[in-house]
Amino acid sequence: MCPSHHYLPTYINASYFTLFTFSRTRAGSNDDLIETSRTYPFCTCILLFFFFFPFRLFFLNSFWRFFVFPFLMITNRLT
Repeated sequence: MCPSHHYLPTYINASYFTLFTFSRTRAGSNDDLIETSRTYPFCTCILLFFFFFPFRLFFLNSFWRFFVFPFLMITNRLT
């Protein structure tokens, strides 16, 4: 059994919460929704790819630490 199936839904739920909560409710203008619609497909493609094609756990651990979480933090500060 590959243990990556246990951790991946947690990361996907956390990233959806990050995208839809912080980028939508920071200000009350329509620009936040426009920026969310720009970054949403790219994040969804990455997350769905690693959900349906799980690799080894050490690769996933380094991937989430060094790419996905910094990417989400940077996009949250830009929007």
